[in-house]
Amino acid sequence: MAIKVQIKNSTTTKVIPDAAVDQGELAYSFVTGDSDGGERLGIGNAAGGVDIIGGKYFTDMLDHPEGTVKPSSVIITDANSKIDILKVDDLTLDASQMSNTSGDITISPAGNLSVNSNKITNVTDPVSAQDAATKNYIDTKVIATASGDTNPSGDGTVVTGENIYIKGGQGINTQRVDLAGGPQITVSLDSAQNNNFTELTVDNIKLDGQTVGTTSGNLILDPATIGDNSGTVVVAGNLQVDGTTTTLNSTTLTIDDKNIVLASGAGNAAAADGAGITIDGADATMLYTQSTDTFNFNKKLIAPNLDISGALVAVTLTGVYSGFDSDFTAKSTSDLSEGTNLYYTTERADSAFDASFAAASTDSLSEGSTNLYYTDARARQAISISNVSGDGSVAYNNSTGVLSYTGPSAAETRAHFSGGGDLTYDASSGQFSIDVETIYTKANFDSDLGLANTGQLPEGSNLYYTNERVDDRVAALLAAAEGLDASYDDASGVLTLSTELATSSNIGAAAFDSVDFVVTSGQVEIRTIDCGTY
Repeated sequence: MAIKVQIKNSTTTKVIPDAAVDQGELAYSFVTGDSDGGERLGIGNAAGGVDIIGGKYFTDMLDHPEGTVKPSSVIITDANSKIDILKVDDLTLDASQMSNTSGDITISPAGNLSVNSNKITNVTDPVSAQDAATKNYIDTKVIATASGDTNPSGDGTVVTGENIYIKGGQGINTQRVDLAGGPQITVSLDSAQNNNFTELTVDNIKLDGQTVGTTSGNLILDPATIGDNSGTVVVAGNLQVDGTTTTLNSTTLTIDDKNIVLASGAGNAAAADGAGITIDGADATMLYTQSTDTFNFNKKLIAPNLDISGALVAVTLTGVYSGFDSDFTAKSTSDLSEGTNLYYTTERADSAFDASFAAASTDSLSEGSTNLYYTDARARQAISISNVSGDGSVAYNNSTGVLSYTGPSAAETRAHFSGGGDLTYDASSGQFSIDVETIYTKANFDSDLGLANTGQLPEGSNLYYTNERVDDRVAALLAAAEGLDASYDDASGVLTLSTELATSSNIGAAAFDSVDFVVTSGQVEIRTIDCGTY
C-alpha cells in the first residue's frame, strides 16, 4: 500500500502564521490567492518565521503559452528567446515597431549610435540647428554668392536664395553639365593657355618663372596633412640653400656623402680658421685653428682604445691609452733588441745557479748560534729514550744511533687476561675454559616452556579465561541493555532473553495501531502521515 503524506494546511486562514510551523516544516494555504498571501506554500525558517517557496498563486502566473506576454503573469520566452510584446512605462516594443503613448522617445547611448550600414527613413525636414537633414533637403538647397552681387569679386556673406556666378576669362573655361544627381559646373584651364602664364598667385604663394615664393610670411612645404609634420619632401636634383642661416628641426639626419666640406670656398687656411663643429647646450667644440694648423677640442677626447684628458702634441702623449694592455699581451721579448742587461731565460738561470752552487759549500756560509749545521754526532746526541711504563723496554745508543726494543715476556702478556661467568682463565698456562652445561640456550628454554602451563604461574589482575567467567559476564551485559531483559541459569548454563515494551523513557519493542500501521511478519507499513491543520 502506498504511503499518504499530508503536510500541515488550512482552508480558512489565508496567511500561514509563524507559530504554525517549526523550522523545516511545510504548510499550505488553500484560501483563494491574492497579494495578501493565499494559495501559497511555506516552510518554517530558523528565525521562527515562514518563507514562501511556491503555491498555486505563483504557478497560475506561468500558465500561458511561451513567448506570449499576459497581464499579471511571468514573462516566458519562446524557443528563440523571444516574446510578442514588451511595455516599459509609456514605451511599447511590438514586432519591429517602437512607440509611446506620450512625449518624446530619447535614445541616449554611452557611445555612438550605429544602424549597421542601413538607412534611417521617413525623417522630416530639420528645424533646429542640431536636427538631422535628409538627402533631399541637402540636394534642393540653393547656395548663393556674396550679397547677391553679380560681380564675383564682391565681398559679403552668402545667404539663402542668392545666386552664385562663375565667370570665365582668358585661359579659364566654365561648363554646365547635367548629371544623374543634378546639374554641376566645372571650372578648368584652357589647354592652349596652360603654358602661357607668366606668374600665378594663390593666396600668399606666388609662382613666377622658376621661382616659388610668398607675397608675405614664410614659405612652408607640408607634403602630408597640414600641421602633423609628417610626409616627405623629395628633391630629385641638387639642393642649393642660399642665405645666412639653415635650421634643421628634425631629430634624425642621414647623409649618404662620405665627406662633409666646411668653410667651402675658403681661399686658404686663414680663411678657414674657426671652422668646425659646435654642440649647442653642451658648450662643446671641435674647431680648426690656423695658427697651429690643428683641430682643437675643448672637451676630453675618448676613443675605443684612447682616453686623452691632456694636450696631444707632436712629442708628448699624456693620459691613458686603454689599448696598451691588449697590445702588450700580444708581444714578447723577442720583439725587442737585447742590450747589455740580458733577458732572463731558464737555461741562463739554471746555468748561473749550477755554477754558483758548485763553487760553494756550507763553509761559504757562517754558522749561527741557534740554527746549527747538521752533523751525525749532533743528531744522535739530540735523541733520548725513556721507558715510562708497560711491558717490554727500549734502549738507545747515542754513540752509534741504534735503537733496541725488548718485547714483553709470556708471563707479562698472560697477566693481562682474565675470565668471568661461564668462562675461566688459567694465567699460568694462558688457557680459557668453558663449561657448556652451565650455558642456558634457546633450545633449553623451548624445552622447558613445553613442559609448563598457566597453572604454574600466579594469576594477576588480567584474569585467566574460564567458561564460568564468560557466561556470567555476558549475562550481566545483556541485563544492563536497553529494551532487552535477560536471565541466566548458572546451573544449567541457559541464557533467556525477552523484549521490553518501549516507553517514553525506555527503549524497547514498539506496539502498532492497526488503523495507521500494518505489521506483517515483522515488516511495518505506514499508511498515513498527517501533519494536521492550522
